[in-house]
Amino acid sequence: MWFTRTDPAPLSARRQARIGDCSVPAPRHQGRHVAARTPRTGIWSRWLSAPAGALAVVTAGSVGFAVWPHPAASTITSASGLIAPRSLGTVDAPTADREPGVAVSRSADRSAAIVPPARSGVETAPVPKATGHRWSTTDLNVWSGAGEDSTLLTVIPAGTRVAITGSEDGDWAQIVRAGLPRWVNAAYLSPDKPTADTTPPTTTQAPSPGSVSYAPCRLGSAVESGLTADAVRVYRAVCAAFPQVTSYGGLRPGDSGEHGTGQALDIMTSDQALGDAIAAWVIDHRSELGVSEVLWSQQIWTVERISEGWRTFTDRGSATANHEDHVHVTVYGDSGTG
Repeated sequence: MWFTRTDPAPLSARRQARIGDCSVPAPRHQGRHVAARTPRTGIWSRWLSAPAGALAVVTAGSVGFAVWPHPAASTITSASGLIAPRSLGTVDAPTADREPGVAVSRSADRSAAIVPPARSGVETAPVPKATGHRWSTTDLNVWSGAGEDSTLLTVIPAGTRVAITGSEDGDWAQIVRAGLPRWVNAAYLSPDKPTADTTPPTTTQAPSPGSVSYAPCRLGSAVESGLTADAVRVYRAVCAAFPQVTSYGGLRPGDSGEHGTGQALDIMTSDQALGDAIAAWVIDHRSELGVSEVLWSQQIWTVERISEGWRTFTDRGSATANHEDHVHVTVYGDSGTG
């Protein structure tokens, strides 16, 4: 059998590299490893070899970096090719007072970026100037504003000299108390210092001003039905002290006020002098009787505002609604000491 000799197949690139043919380019992965073993000669290695000083400047608004070479750096720069000294720029540090993305320079005026202190929200009202003085004629309530819807702050004793501002709002007068504007009922202020006894005399003195009787009323006990203990005390005491009164009103079922709860008594009279005497006598014995409120002749008196005395209320349209034909007495329930 005859065989025909042929030329050998050309060597592959890998086999040629094994043989040592340096003209064959190295594989891609080998080039990566070779590069990793090659010493890097970058800008940082050249800078670290130079005895140069560096200064980093930090401000509240930005961070800036600048590098200055050592005095001998000119020779090194020319020998090693160092770059000339230059600023490395600024770092953007946005604040609450400027738009993000705007760099701030050290030399820039940052006065506009200063945040003013927050306001406390508490405003101090100017203190009005006193224009004169008055005297309190009774223990006088001092209020925060001109009206019953304001806050009761304190009570000043009768005979106290108070500074007034001349400002008035209806029945209220403005005063200056402890350096602050306050309000009192103008009816109880006098330009003259009051005497020791400032209680105006009543036109008719009540009989038996000292003792209080709780004996059953001669008119019977029908009125006492449904009344609280204090209301019964008032009924019996007034019946004994003022026998000229012959009619009383007590419990009113369905009433939304004190008459519905048995805490009120109506003492029927249209005589102004007699009504004045009854009202005054009941107030004088309020502790024994457990009285909290008296209404008579379009006026009201309450224990809570005792320092203001009698206060006029608005016209309610009729003699009965205005309490001109009866003295109305409200009680606590069962707090009387008698």
